[in-house]
Amino acid sequence: MSKLTYDDIKAPFLEAIERDKRCKALKKRIDAGVGNYAAASEYAGRVGDILAQTIKEYADDGTVGALDVDALIPQSLGLDHEIVAGVCLTVQNKLNKNARLGAKPQAPEFNNSRAYGIVEELKKLGEYEELSPAFFDQLANFSQNVVDESIQANGDMLNNAGVTCYVVRIAEATCCDWCAMQSGKYEYNEVSDTGNDVWRRHLGCRCTIDFVTERNTGEVVSSNRVNNYKKPKE
Repeated sequence: MSKLTYDDIKAPFLEAIERDKRCKALKKRIDAGVGNYAAASEYAGRVGDILAQTIKEYADDGTVGALDVDALIPQSLGLDHEIVAGVCLTVQNKLNKNARLGAKPQAPEFNNSRAYGIVEELKKLGEYEELSPAFFDQLANFSQNVVDESIQANGDMLNNAGVTCYVVRIAEATCCDWCAMQSGKYEYNEVSDTGNDVWRRHLGCRCTIDFVTERNTGEVVSSNRVNNYKKPKE
């Protein structure tokens, strides 16, 4: 049995994103300059789910041994990162322009340690062990984390320049009690530590995070609004 490679899933993954109605709607809003980071976060979660479903579909017997783990995971997550980071740059560029800030949007860096952490977790399992739902959820979490890291990169820069920034965590419609407790609006400098609970997501969580400065707070989504995220059909 040949192992599933990045080249096997790249084209179907991109095609599935292009076909997905919600992805297209979110991308259209963002490209038109009316999509915020909450939209980017929802888009990222959806892209991550599509990546997971593509791997699930093409992995011959659904076991760890069916994957070319060392190359497939980092390369496919790299493509996911490229797609989501591009959307984040579009959102941040529009925010900066609307706030009349001359700052250059900061791109999030690829999280090597997180990507290779997933690889190491898989390699600790037996070759014939089935790929778990937790593994597939990690891919969507990785994708949404790209948005979080974009917010943190731009938040750090703007906050250090003396611009007051805000983070808003928006609960998913069917969120758990813990996620409901984290929803709300926060000053960035109070939650900038990456270990703060506002950035945390459990597996399966699709809560989104928005970001604005003091100059464009009118654009922030209400912290009491829930999104209508739905996983794409398998």
